[in-house]
Amino acid sequence: MSGGGALGRLSASASAKGARERHVALAVPLRAVERNRRVAASVLAGGFGYRTSLWLLPFGLTAHAAPEAQAKAGVANGYR
Repeated sequence: MSGGGALGRLSASASAKGARERHVALAVPLRAVERNRRVAASVLAGGFGYRTSLWLLPFGLTAHAAPEAQAKAGVANGYR
């Protein structure tokens, strides 16, 4: 077994591509794996965007409202 890291992945990818061209039975599952990888990447990106906005929206609203609330209460620089 070779522990070549990226080199091992490249040769495995090349081997899989060659096997896919030679055997139709391997083409379908390998195509499904590639599609699942693309779908998983977009789901992860969507989840990251959702969580980011979920935290940034309340933080932004609070940060925006804090100076207005202090001015309304008559507080200057955090002190009365």
